[in-house]
Amino acid sequence: MNFKEVSKFSFRLILSKKIRSFLVVFSVFIGTMTLSVFLSFSNGIKNALIAPILETANPNSVIVYNDYFSVSFFEFNKGKKLDEESYNIIKKIPEVEKIGRMINFSIPSSLRVWMFGLYFETDSPIFAIDSEFLGDDIDYEFKEFDLDGEKMVPVAISPRLIDAFNSSLAESVEAIPHLDNNELLNRRFQIVFGKSSIFNLKDEPIYKSAQIKSVSAKVPMLGIAIPIESANKVMEEFGEKTSSFYSKLYIEAKSPEDVIILQEKIKQMGFKAKTFQDLGNEILSLIIILKVVFLLSAFLILLVALISLFSLISVSILEQKRTIGILSSIGASRRAIFSIFAIQGLFIGLIGSITGVVAGFLISRVIDIKILSKIPDISIKPESLFPFEASSGLLIILMVLILSFVASFLPARKASKMPILRSLMD
Repeated sequence: MNFKEVSKFSFRLILSKKIRSFLVVFSVFIGTMTLSVFLSFSNGIKNALIAPILETANPNSVIVYNDYFSVSFFEFNKGKKLDEESYNIIKKIPEVEKIGRMINFSIPSSLRVWMFGLYFETDSPIFAIDSEFLGDDIDYEFKEFDLDGEKMVPVAISPRLIDAFNSSLAESVEAIPHLDNNELLNRRFQIVFGKSSIFNLKDEPIYKSAQIKSVSAKVPMLGIAIPIESANKVMEEFGEKTSSFYSKLYIEAKSPEDVIILQEKIKQMGFKAKTFQDLGNEILSLIIILKVVFLLSAFLILLVALISLFSLISVSILEQKRTIGILSSIGASRRAIFSIFAIQGLFIGLIGSITGVVAGFLISRVIDIKILSKIPDISIKPESLFPFEASSGLLIILMVLILSFVASFLPARKASKMPILRSLMD
């Protein structure tokens, strides 16, 4: 029997048991489609989360954190807290080019803004930083200044805050245009310390006039930054103790080669020291775990499909014993008998995998378009949340074909070794 004859015979076997074959093809289809969608989604999440971090990253940057965490009133210390003494020690490390400080401001606050003839008030997290923290993003000293006889607090904002404004207020109110960085610079507003929509610290909040002086990606997302000196003054006015600890230090090493040396020295002091690449790798580790969970789920579905395929081939052999005996008696080789049932399994795997990959691609595209249409046009908007690569689709099809062959191998091998006389008698 030549390959064409073997293939025709295999295809007739599939058609002879249409419903059973369809169910097996359908199970392969579901497993392959699920695998395609999960793989596409995990790749999209990786691109959406890691790319924005690395795009704005300085290869010489190191972020230093306290190496402790707290739960309620209990603190679990592994290392020291970042205080002024630690800051001065790190500042003197030879590999340090620049070093900036940040404090998480704990007093509830809100912003009063007048724009385009409209007034609105909104809560906003506030961070206290120094000029060095902003680095090359500013060309002035980050401290309070006088303007038109009024003391002003300089403010640095995150470009993500502008994205949020453009995607929410500017989209919902026709009279408000979309803004870019230059249009927001030097705009004035008020910071209301001690008052937010959640609760008030005191009956009489403290009002400070402020002016946007810079836009920097170093400012935490959806927040504003003010000078440390201004934050300490507000704390004193509320009768609160000024913070003697820093939540974060932003360091620029003198060269990329100095980064590893700097990290080791800081870790020996009892602090965490991470680059933006390290942060990206941590996110990537979580994504890999998520991907493994997704892939295992899809493989379990495929495993059930392959067990069904094994059963289908085994039943086909039992039902075709006499036919196998006749083929063997007229000269069909063991290899030809083996190929009939192996190709039957490959046909089922091929049909199920191709249709599954195509369906996975179409489902990924539909979901992708639907989700992206709901995401406003912000600077960190990903091009796709479900990117589908043709190479991944081909790899999935190849993998399913290999697994289909494995599932068909034992029953096909058993059929090829079946004695002629026994086959004809059965």
